[in-house]
Amino acid sequence: MKKFGAPAGMAVLFVVSQLIAIFVAPSFKEAGFETFENPNDPLNIVYIFFIILIFTLIILLIAKYRKNLVKYIILLFFFLTAFTIFQAFFYSVDSPSLTIEEKVDFQGGKLIYTIWVNNTGNKPVKNVVVSTLYHENFTFISSQPANDTGFNNRWTLTEIRGGESKVIYIKGERKGNNVPPIETDVSFAYESTFAILSAFIISVVMLFLLVKYPEWYVIDTFGIFLAGGISAIFAISLSIELILLFLIALAIYDAVSVYKTKHMVKLAETAVSSHLPLLMIFPKKASYSYLRDKWRDERDAVYMGLGDVVIPGILITASYLEYGLTGFILTLLGALIGYILLMTLISKGPQPGLPYLNGGVIVAYVILHFL
Repeated sequence: MKKFGAPAGMAVLFVVSQLIAIFVAPSFKEAGFETFENPNDPLNIVYIFFIILIFTLIILLIAKYRKNLVKYIILLFFFLTAFTIFQAFFYSVDSPSLTIEEKVDFQGGKLIYTIWVNNTGNKPVKNVVVSTLYHENFTFISSQPANDTGFNNRWTLTEIRGGESKVIYIKGERKGNNVPPIETDVSFAYESTFAILSAFIISVVMLFLLVKYPEWYVIDTFGIFLAGGISAIFAISLSIELILLFLIALAIYDAVSVYKTKHMVKLAETAVSSHLPLLMIFPKKASYSYLRDKWRDERDAVYMGLGDVVIPGILITASYLEYGLTGFILTLLGALIGYILLMTLISKGPQPGLPYLNGGVIVAYVILHFL
């Protein structure tokens, strides 16, 4: 049973990171932390893939000639990423809360949609953007207040004070006898001194610990939060179709980079030998220390790249946002099945994680979609 302890521990870290992602994703979405303005633009995944390739190439080149420099570049990247992600975490705690109410009436043969935007908190919110998605059987005529220039389905409200509600009236015509539904979304800009200051302090503490005492539990503690936050941000920034394509592309890339070019193995070797926070680590014995670890065939811990946690987590989180708890449980089970298969093969040498993890999540999502 002892040999299953470390893989099981790593699985727990993976699950905790996914729980963090689904916990913060709704707040991130409400607060407008999307990375891309248009989640359906195929260029979005091209940009991400290009950045991954360039970042990996730069790290490998520097590692070849100036290995010590790699550590400081990675730590700087971690600090900037941590500041952004932790700011989003604290922002979701401190930010105001807006709710939406909708009503439909008929006046003079016209369809009137009434939308209430309620600030249920006690803090004012500025630059609130309200957007609607009309049914194809609805034709927009006018609105009060006036819609944004160039958009008949978007309104920017200058400010909503705490406890206050703003009302939008939309007049239009319908085709047929049915009342076409609308979908309303709201986002807003809110600068939180608490979020900025807290994120900065946590990020500085993280940087200090990673420089002075980069033990496995320090790396794992920050890693699960960063991975969860990154998964949540990409889950709200990309459409499901693009997420599926992205996971398939990265699974292929991961397989090629481990089996063919082997540069991902080299990157992992650099991470372990330089004690870099690019991996999640779970020891096989209590006396294990990441500071004394060396890259060798017989390893004293189970390693999982942060990308192996983040990438499948994007679809797991997106499934939760689309299907709720059922979507989360089913896709998480798919990932864990892929993880178990991965662990059975890892004894044969380094294995690409994404073909198994992404494959399990994708199969689970397809099953969920057609149920």
